[in-house]
Amino acid sequence: MVHIKGNPVTAAQTKSASQHDNSYAIKLALAFVAIYVIWGSTYLAIRYAVETIPPLVTAGIRHSIAGGIMLAWACWRGFRPTRQQWLAGFALGALFF
Repeated sequence: MVHIKGNPVTAAQTKSASQHDNSYAIKLALAFVAIYVIWGSTYLAIRYAVETIPPLVTAGIRHSIAGGIMLAWACWRGFRPTRQQWLAGFALGALFF
């Protein structure tokens, strides 16, 4: 409790520099682990999927799942695509192939 101009004020305790450095190092290490696991598992999944499914079908499935996840996330955040954006997306998707 700290008194400022005669009024009691609760002061937030700040972390020491070593605690801040340790939490930053842990977050950085976890970020690298996430990148290695996610990217590594992607290439491993592609390797096994291509053995049984044609490559273009595999790519189409992957992109459809990724697009669905991104659309669900955007809708959850309150973004609703307009008709013009849907048409532009379909045109780009067709031309991308």
